Amino acid sequence: MPRICFVTCRRWPEISESDRLAQRALERRGAVVEARPWNMPGADFRGFDAVVLRSNWDYHFDPEGFLAWLDRLERAGARIWNPPDLVRWNVSKRYLLALQAAGVPTVATVILEDETRAGLAAAMAEHGWRTAV
Repeated sequence: MPRICFVTCRRWPEISESDRLAQRALERRGAVVEARPWNMPGADFRGFDAVVLRSNWDYHFDPEGFLAWLDRLERAGARIWNPPDLVRWNVSKRYLLALQAAGVPTVATVILEDETRAGLAAAMAEHGWRTAV
């Protein structure tokens, strides 16, 4: 019976409602699906046939910690479903600028070098934006 880990986070440790669809489909095929927060002290990711990053949504609060966790997981030989190099590339939203430069349609993206309110206001004014996301 295959064991599959859906990686979550401490803020949202349970498998999300939308991911329950995938969980149920996998379980109908005989798999066992468990949630594990990437940032839960002592969380054990050994013994899974696949480790799938699904709702590790709070990684942006600790990107260095997240990347260190991913490195440890990879060094331990975990079968990570999401290609780790792609995950690393995606951690910084600068990948959107790389895609845009390659001609891929993307949402309008600006990387704030000045992360203060004034920096945000200046970037928004420069682009004629009234709302930040």
